Amino acid sequence: MLKTITNRGINLRKNYSQTSSILSLLNDDKLGQHVFIQGWIKALRKQKEVTFLDINDGSTPKSLQIVSSKKNVPKVTVGASVSASGLLKQTAKGQNEVSATSVKMIGECDLEKGYPFAPRKRYEPQYVREYLHLRPRTKTFASVLRLRHAAYLAIHNYLHQNHYINIHTPIITANDCEGAGETFKVVPDNEQLLKNMAKKDVPFDNAYFDTKAYLTVSGQLHLEAAAHALNKVYCFGPTFRAENSISRFHLSEFYMLELEQAFLDDLDDLLDVVEKMIKHVTADLLEHNFSDLETCSQQKIEYSWIDKEFKRIPHEEALDIVTNKLNTTVPARQASLKRMKWR
Repeated sequence: MLKTITNRGINLRKNYSQTSSILSLLNDDKLGQHVFIQGWIKALRKQKEVTFLDINDGSTPKSLQIVSSKKNVPKVTVGASVSASGLLKQTAKGQNEVSATSVKMIGECDLEKGYPFAPRKRYEPQYVREYLHLRPRTKTFASVLRLRHAAYLAIHNYLHQNHYINIHTPIITANDCEGAGETFKVVPDNEQLLKNMAKKDVPFDNAYFDTKAYLTVSGQLHLEAAAHALNKVYCFGPTFRAENSISRFHLSEFYMLELEQAFLDDLDDLLDVVEKMIKHVTADLLEHNFSDLETCSQQKIEYSWIDKEFKRIPHEEALDIVTNKLNTTVPARQASLKRMKWR
C-alpha cells in the first residue's frame, strides 16, 4: 500500500497529483479552472495592492504570470521557489495567467548572498560557466537541456519505428576500436586491492580485469557482432577520447550514435537512413520544441531544406568545392582520396 509522504506539513503525493505544468497551462489546458503550480520566480513586480510573479517550472522557456493581492504573497525574491493556486484565465491581450488566492514559499533565494543571474538579462557562456550548479536556471541553458532530451528521444523513436534494436555496449572494455592510442585506461583507485588481486605473469595495473581495460571509444565491434544476429542495431551512449588537446574543439567525453546493419551493399540505402533520420529529428523539434529553438538561436534559421532531398555528390566533387570554392586547405590524407573512385 502506498503511504502519503509529508514534509513540513505538505502532502507531497496530493500536491504532485494536482500540480499542472506551466507548459500545459500556457497551451490553454484547464482554462477557467482552479489550478496548482510550483516553480521558480523569474521576475517580480510589486504595485501598491497587487504583486506580479513570473513563474517557470522547467517545462518550457516561457513563464506564467501569477497575479495576487499583495497580502497573499510572502516576502520572496527572484530565484525563490514557490507554489501558487488560483484561477487560470486569459488577459485582455489573450495571454494566460493565474489569479492566485494563495502563494507559498518553498525555498528562498537570498540575492544579497551572491545569486549571479538577474532577471531578464542574457549572459555570455563564459560567465555562466563559472556557476555550474546554477547554470540550468538560465533560460538558454535550460532550453539546450530540453532540446538535447527531445532530440535523444526523437532519434530513439525514429530508429525504433524502422526496426533498429538498441544495444547497450560496454562502457568499460578491452577493445580499442579506433586503434589510435587515444583511450582512458581504467584501473581501480585502490593499490591494496590491486595487490590482493595480483596474479603471476599479469602486470600490476591489469590485476583487476586480467587485461588492459579502457573507457570505450566506440561500440562498433560489439555492434558488428550483434548485427550478425539481429541485422539492424545501434547504440547511443557516452564515448571517451584521450585527445592531446583539452579545448572546446575536443571533448574528452561525448555521446555518439552508431548504427550497424547487415545485408547493406548500396551506399544510397545508407544515405537514405541518415537523411530521413535528420529530417525526422528536426521536424520533431520544430513541432514540440520551437520555443526552445528560438531561445537558443542568435538569428533566424531557415528550415525549408527539411522538405527537399539532400543533394548527393561524389567525394571528389565535394573536395573540389571545399578546396576551390571555399578556399579551404584540405589535409594531405583527404586530398589523396581524390584519386579514389567513389560510387
